[in-house]
Amino acid sequence: MSILETMPPSAISDAEWEVMRIVWAHQGAFGRYIINGLQEKLSWNESTAKTLIRRLVEKGYLQAVKENGLNFYQPTVTEESCNLVAADKLFDRICTMKTGDFLGKLLDRYELSVGDIESLTAILQAKQGVEELHCQCTPCQCEHHRK
Repeated sequence: MSILETMPPSAISDAEWEVMRIVWAHQGAFGRYIINGLQEKLSWNESTAKTLIRRLVEKGYLQAVKENGLNFYQPTVTEESCNLVAADKLFDRICTMKTGDFLGKLLDRYELSVGDIESLTAILQAKQGVEELHCQCTPCQCEHHRK
């Protein structure tokens, strides 16, 4: 089963990602904790935060569990699976022939720890490359189709 098959069908907005990041960081959180966190980081009002939480429950990204009369929100999907789906959507927009160059620019753009670099080096050393990449673009989308 692919990650997409286990994800709720509706995408989430950038604002909803802010809620999910709080919930993922704590493997769940009470509504008040989420609201306070959003107010502290983004100066959002309480009703905006409640609306975002409600939408995430409706979309299937959060489930509410009553604990002592209060709603405790648990993620129904992992942060990693959501990040992979988001990355797949991004890379689906990029010509296959440009993937390596783009990944290199991403690595150059962001600060990485020594451990991150060691881990990435090991992944690249174990990666089985292909002799030839095949462009998935339609002819009008890509210079690789020019004659």
